[in-house]
Amino acid sequence: MRGTVMNRLIAIERFCLWGHVVSMAFGLAGLLWVMPHPEFLDSVPAGPLMFRWSMAGGGVVYIVLGAIAWGYTAIVC
Repeated sequence: MRGTVMNRLIAIERFCLWGHVVSMAFGLAGLLWVMPHPEFLDSVPAGPLMFRWSMAGGGVVYIVLGAIAWGYTAIVC
């Protein structure tokens, strides 16, 4: 029983940690690549929509995922 619960906690921790890393990379790419070159959004089919999403909630996502991953790390360790 305990092994199953720990495995589930570790899986949640890894999912949140990788989600945090991916959202950080997405945000960094937006700042370093898209902001100086807005014409790039014209070549991507969903570019303007993805940019609006990243500006509206991208920061919240990586903060929440990072906090959850950190919290689960504290529980697991």
